[in-house]
Amino acid sequence: MRFAARLFVVVFALILLFPAPADAVQPHGLSWIVEDGSSGAVLGEHDADIPRPPASLAKMITALVVVEHMHLDDFVTISSRAAHAEADRLAWPLGMTFTVDQVLHGMLLESSNGAAIALAERISGSQPAFAVLMNEKARQIGAANSHFVTPNGLDAPGQGSTARDLALIARTLLRDETLARIVHTASYDVPWLGGPATFHNSNRFLASYPGSIGVKPGFTQKAGNCLAAAATRGDRTLVAVVLNSTTVTEDATQLINEAFAKLNLTQAPVGETGVSPSPVASQIDEEPAPTTGYAMTTQASGEPVKIADSRRPSIGGTFIVLTVCGIVFRRRRMLRT
Repeated sequence: MRFAARLFVVVFALILLFPAPADAVQPHGLSWIVEDGSSGAVLGEHDADIPRPPASLAKMITALVVVEHMHLDDFVTISSRAAHAEADRLAWPLGMTFTVDQVLHGMLLESSNGAAIALAERISGSQPAFAVLMNEKARQIGAANSHFVTPNGLDAPGQGSTARDLALIARTLLRDETLARIVHTASYDVPWLGGPATFHNSNRFLASYPGSIGVKPGFTQKAGNCLAAAATRGDRTLVAVVLNSTTVTEDATQLINEAFAKLNLTQAPVGETGVSPSPVASQIDEEPAPTTGYAMTTQASGEPVKIADSRRPSIGGTFIVLTVCGIVFRRRRMLRT
């Protein structure tokens, strides 16, 4: 009986010494996917085919329609609807004229809702007419499970997209040299009333992740925080989309870190760091700070963290096992003598 009790103690100590590996922390997003940026090969996904509100990620398809129908040096005049757009980060001057390039920067960097309206009206005359072009473009590139209603992604009945479709749209955007340049831009100067103004990129992932190249964050009350993110190491580019997450930047970081690890590309790129956009007030697309207690996978610098193997013996566990084994050994010697 005593031997059985001692054996139980030894087994219990061994369990303390070699605990079962903890399950990996899962991203908080309701839907997410990570893909190879070139081939579209899926490296991980969760509920990637469930349609959800896309928030400002819809501006990616708006941008694709714009570069297909207009030249960068074409002019756009700000209408009343664009100047007074709902929840806009910018106050566009009514009646002022800008180039398409300037308005595109406002839409993709500052996530301006008024910029999206101005471009839509310039091309199609109205937002509903422009939405037809958005959906035609989505079908053309293969985003068959998406339906767009507004050019800026503000919540609207019937509007929705999937993580898989949005990843495809992001990959298509990155293949366009003009749009890829814009979403990788930290800041952009533009003429404004009273003197030059500066647009700042609202994408936290772009500022924090080494090798990041874009692409677009988004937020509405219905959609929650959303993000399409992309990063390059060597000759490989990965694209991740996270929808409705309280820790959207951290989720995308985790997904891309793990995907690069699967491809044996764990070394951060030398000389390739994310740009550092300056913070601006009232960022409608900026996600809140991570909730307390979330297991982060990046350092403050954005460098990937090497997570310690939970199966490695601890000093305390080793001491317990050696002590118990010593007691058992001495007791058995005493019984024999």
